[in-house]
Formats: sequence, C-alpha cells, structure tokens
Amino acid sequence: MNDTTLIGYAIIILVYLFPFWLALGKHHHNTSAIGALNLLLGWTILGWVGAFIWACTCVRTAREV
Repeated sequence: MNDTTLIGYAIIILVYLFPFWLALGKHHHNTSAIGALNLLLGWTILGWVGAFIWACTCVRTAREV
C-alpha cells in the first residue's frame, strides 16, 4: 500500500464517522446512540443521513432543580 491509499482510507473513515464526531463535539445527550447507529448502519446512505440529522438536532441541557 502506498501513502495515497492510506490517506484515502483515512479520509473515508473520517467522513464515515463524521456524525459521531459531530455529536461528540456538541456534547449531544445521545452521543453513544448516534455512534452506534453510525457504526452499524452508516454504510447505508439512509443510516448515515439519519445519524447526521440526529447529531445536528438540539442538545438537551440538564435541568436545574
């Protein structure tokens, strides 16, 4: 394998896991579920788009009592 192939694989993995990284960066309350959906069904276009939309939704904050 040459360097171009490794860089290509790295880019594919980063794009594939982008919804999970987005949820992680936003401190989304469902990060683990978004990651699971992305990992298990992200290979389908529908699963990836679903995880991406879910990661873009509003983050619920903890309510003060």
